[in-house]
This record gives sequence, C-alpha cells and structure tokens, in this order.
Amino acid sequence: HITDVRFQTLGCGAAIATSSIVTEMAKGMSLEDAAAISKQQVADELGGLPPAKMHCSVLATDGLKVAVDDFLKKHGREPISGEIKSADPNFDPHADEDEPHDHDEACEL
Repeated sequence: HITDVRFQTLGCGAAIATSSIVTEMAKGMSLEDAAAISKQQVADELGGLPPAKMHCSVLATDGLKVAVDDFLKKHGREPISGEIKSADPNFDPHADEDEPHDHDEACEL
C-alpha cells in the first residue's frame, strides 16, 4: 500500500488542487487502486470542478499513473496503468467541455 506520495505542479489553482487531492486519495491504497482513480472521483472529492477545469483532474490522475508505473518498473514489475490520456499527442484537454472559454496563462498545457 502507498504510505507516502508527493506532487509538484506548476499551473493554475485547479491543477494544484487536483494534484493535491490525488495524493491524499492515494495514501493507503494499493498501487492498483491508486492507478484506477478517475477524473470524476477527483472532481467529486473536491466538491466539483467547473467544466473548463475538468482537464486538470485528467492531468492529476495521469501523473499518478505515471508515478505508479515508474515505481513498478524500478522494482522489476510490469506497468499496470494502461492508457495515459494526456501523453497522447492528440489529447484535447477541453474536449469534454460544452462551452468555449478563455484560458489564463497558468492553464496552458
């Protein structure tokens, strides 16, 4: 089980909040359960996110998946996380949004 987890995020407030809550959610979980945390679980844990900031929960969960897989590889095990959405060059962080919006500079990927 995960005993400690940290994050480093450079971004908007939502990016920092989602990264922080993912670390709190992962503590005490198995690697498999932590890698399965969904963007919706993150948003729910924060009491919701505006549609224009849901992509931050994808980035946070993907970051955790990368960390889990990195840990496993360093210990001679196979990665378990599957698809890392934000690693896809065609990833559109705003694809799920209903309305266009202006992005602040801190929100750029």
